[in-house]
Amino acid sequence: MSWARLAAAAALLMLAGCGFRPLHGQHAAQKGPVMEQFSQIAVATIPDRRGQMVRNELLDLLTPRGEPAQPRYVLNVGLSETIEDDMIRRTGSASRSRLTLRASYQLRDGDKVVDTGTARTILSYDLPPDQPFAAVTSERDSERQAALSVAEQIKSRLAVYFARQQTP
Repeated sequence: MSWARLAAAAALLMLAGCGFRPLHGQHAAQKGPVMEQFSQIAVATIPDRRGQMVRNELLDLLTPRGEPAQPRYVLNVGLSETIEDDMIRRTGSASRSRLTLRASYQLRDGDKVVDTGTARTILSYDLPPDQPFAAVTSERDSERQAALSVAEQIKSRLAVYFARQQTP
């Protein structure tokens, strides 16, 4: 047996005993405790169009089988956004814009706040000259990407919270 194979086998044996547990998947002793907690979350309505986009992404990520009939948790999310001109042409019009989407969330268990946090994403998009349809399409695509990014960050932070609650 070569040294490389022996080293790889030793590394695999060490990883097997390190206590690694998947965050979202199933563990042999537990049947997906984080995913079970996600299925008990109701996502409150978030105002405005971007809020609706973030809420829809959260629903897809947290409760893909549908919202719970009797949720244990309620997730409240507040959004703020800024759009800034990033690059300016000689004519004075913007050639690139930057969208910053910030979300602050609060997970409630009844009347008690059990977890809070923030998520932020920054995306830039082109504004082609004399092509208004392309500019609108670029902006809308950035909005969708920002909504997904913020929702994924919130999901990850909630997964860490629930995983810590499961750890003895």
